[in-house]
Amino acid sequence: MNLYFLIAALLLLLAFAHTRWGEQKVFPLIKEKFTGKTFLSVYVPWQQLTWILALRGLFMFLASIWKQGLASVAVFVLLLTMGNLVIFTILCWKQGEIKLITKSVPQYLLFGAVIILIMIGQFQA
Repeated sequence: MNLYFLIAALLLLLAFAHTRWGEQKVFPLIKEKFTGKTFLSVYVPWQQLTWILALRGLFMFLASIWKQGLASVAVFVLLLTMGNLVIFTILCWKQGEIKLITKSVPQYLLFGAVIILIMIGQFQA
C-alpha cells in the first residue's frame, strides 16, 4: 500500500466539506442576489467541482491499494490539482483579487500537501 497516495486520497475526500461549506456559507448569499440562470451558472460548476474532487480522492485511494497500473491515475490527479491552483491564481491575479488569494491560503496548503504527497508517492511506487 502506498501510504502517501492514501493520505492524499483522504485529503481529497474533503470534497464533501467543499459542498457542505458552499451550501451553508456561499449559496445563501448568492441566492439572495441572483436567481434562475445566474444562480445556476455558479451553483452547477461548484457541485461539479465537488464531484471531481471526490473522484480524485476515490482514484487516489485505489492507486494507494494497487501497486501497479494506477500510477498514471496519480499523475492525472496531480496535473488536475496543479492546473486548478494555477488557473485560480492567474484569474484572481488578472482580476486584481489578491485578497481572495490570501483568503485561500488554507486551500493552497491543502492542495499543496496533496501535490507533495502524490509526488513522494510516485517516487515510492
